[in-house]
Amino acid sequence: MTPSSAFDNEALISLQGAAPSVLILDGSAGRSSEIQGTGSGSTMIGVTTRNRKGYVKFLARSFEFLNVYQRPHYDVWIFDDASEEYTIHDLRRWFPQATTIVRNSRASGSAAEASRRMYRRFAFRTNYDNLLVVDSDMLLHPDALSWLERALPASDGVVSVYRSRNHENFVRCTSNVSIPWCTTDRVGNAGVAMTREEVVPMLRADQGGDFDWGFVEHFRRNGVRILVPRNKSLAEHLGGFYGQSINVSNVRADRLHVLEGAAAAAVMDGQHSNADGRLFLVHGDGNDDDVFSILSPNLAVSFDLDIFPDDIRDAVRRFRDGAESPTDF
Repeated sequence: MTPSSAFDNEALISLQGAAPSVLILDGSAGRSSEIQGTGSGSTMIGVTTRNRKGYVKFLARSFEFLNVYQRPHYDVWIFDDASEEYTIHDLRRWFPQATTIVRNSRASGSAAEASRRMYRRFAFRTNYDNLLVVDSDMLLHPDALSWLERALPASDGVVSVYRSRNHENFVRCTSNVSIPWCTTDRVGNAGVAMTREEVVPMLRADQGGDFDWGFVEHFRRNGVRILVPRNKSLAEHLGGFYGQSINVSNVRADRLHVLEGAAAAAVMDGQHSNADGRLFLVHGDGNDDDVFSILSPNLAVSFDLDIFPDDIRDAVRRFRDGAESPTDF
C-alpha cells in the first residue's frame, strides 16, 4: 500500500513569523492546519482528539503531572479531527510542549479513519521508531512509560499499557511472577504501542473497516505476540467506548438494550463478574454480526488513584459519574 491519499499531492505553505512554525497542509482529504515544533524523540505519543473538551483538557493536565514532556525520547503529537468545541490554538495552549498539533478542517467520518491518518503520518512522514497511542479520554499510570521501555524491546513489536477487563479471557501469564507482562491476542487501539517494523506491514495489509480489530487479526495471523502489564492496567480508559465510538443517546430506542450488574456480567460470559456499570447493546440493521457492546463507565483493571493530586482524582470520579467536563484545569 502506498502512503494515504490524504497526503498525496499536498501543497505545503509555511507562514512566516510564528514560533513554533504554523503550517497549512492542503491535500486531497481537505485542508488541515498544523502547529509544529522540533522533535528529537524516538517514540511518538499520538493523541487523536474530536470534541469532548473536558477529557482533552484533563489529558493535558495529566501529561503535566506525569512530566511526559520532560522524559527523553518521547514527542507528543495531537491529531485533531475537526473539533467544533475548540481551535488549534486552544490545543496549543493546553498542550504547550507538544511537538506537533495537526488539525483537520474536515472530519474524517469515524474514529477508525482518524486513527488510520495518525498511523500513516507516523509510518510515512516521520522517522520515529515507535508509536504509543493515547486516547483523549485516557489517564496513564506514572509507571506506564517505564514499563513500555522494558516491554517493547522484549515483545514482537506490539504491547499495550492498557489492560482492559473486556479482554481478560484472552490474557495468558506465566507462573514466573517476576516477569512484568503477560501475552494476549486481543487489544484495542487505546494504549497500544508498536514499532515501525510492525506498523508499516500492518498498514499495507489494512483492508478498511474496523481499524483496531483489523490490526489485531493481522498480528494474530502473523504470530505476533502482544504484551500487556501483568498485575494491573497502566492506563485508565475513563470514557470507555461510551460517547466515543457510539453515542447511545442518538440510537433509536428499539435498537438499544441496557443491562445492569449481574445481568450485564452474564451477557459478557463471565468476563465482568464484578460489573458495576451498565452494558449497552446496540443492534444494527438486522445483521446479527452488527452488535456493539459497551460497558460503562470504566473498562480498565483499575489502579489506585491516591498517587494522583486532588484535581485529577476528583475529575476521574466525576467522569465515572457521567460528566464530560467535570472541572476547568
